[in-house]
Amino acid sequence: MREPQDLPTTARNGGGGNGNGHGAATAHGVASILAAAEATAEQVRADAEKRARDRIAEGERAAAYRTRAAEEEAAEIIARARADAERIRRDAEADAQDLVRGARRTAQEVRDEGLQLVANLRQTGESLRSNAERLLRDVQGVHSHMVARLDSATRR
Repeated sequence: MREPQDLPTTARNGGGGNGNGHGAATAHGVASILAAAEATAEQVRADAEKRARDRIAEGERAAAYRTRAAEEEAAEIIARARADAERIRRDAEADAQDLVRGARRTAQEVRDEGLQLVANLRQTGESLRSNAERLLRDVQGVHSHMVARLDSATRR
């Protein structure tokens, strides 16, 4: 607050020298105006600081709310991703099991066909051997018969 001695001379003397009593009243009036202005300025500053603190607190609350919302959304996204990953894993396992079952079934079919082919080849081999033995006997019989005829023709 400004004291009357800090005021310009005209304000201290009442604005132009109209007398000491009037000048003192004017100086006192100016001093009370200044005091009121300073009090108002102090109140405006205090109000501005309070509004600034309130706005900062409101900003902090909003930031905390947004942070919580973002964390909740992130948790939901992670939960959905985990559920999707688990479903994909189960599907992949089921597909792999189906493939293994199919491969085992195919391997068994190939084995069965192979065993049948071996049995057929053995049977064919036995049949060929039997036919070869019969053919050999026939050839030997024909040979013996031809040799006997040749011998008989040469003895005559």
